[in-house]
Amino acid sequence: MRLCGVLYPVPSGRSAEISPKLSARSVPEWEPVTCTNSTTVYAEVTIDGNPAADGDPVGVFADNGECRAVGQVFLLDDGRSCVSLLIQGESIETVNFKVYDAGRDINMIYFIYLKIN
Repeated sequence: MRLCGVLYPVPSGRSAEISPKLSARSVPEWEPVTCTNSTTVYAEVTIDGNPAADGDPVGVFADNGECRAVGQVFLLDDGRSCVSLLIQGESIETVNFKVYDAGRDINMIYFIYLKIN
């Protein structure tokens, strides 16, 4: 089983739970909505404990399946893979992150139970 992760600072008093699922499919065509409010997330992205590939897409989705952000992995000079996302939303809600492993044509789907406000 391949595991992926998005690491980000979690505010004190909050926790994040991650549970991966796998699904094979073609390159995603995620289209984010535009809302009046947003929050920015900077995260490190890994697959099986290794940096994700440069350009791998990362999507953020509300519980209702609506796409709230799309970004691409970029590599830092120290070899870490990161993503910067502007997550759209109207209110505090739980979002799910998906990482597309382009090298293997697999969506790495995992859920982070963290409310974004």
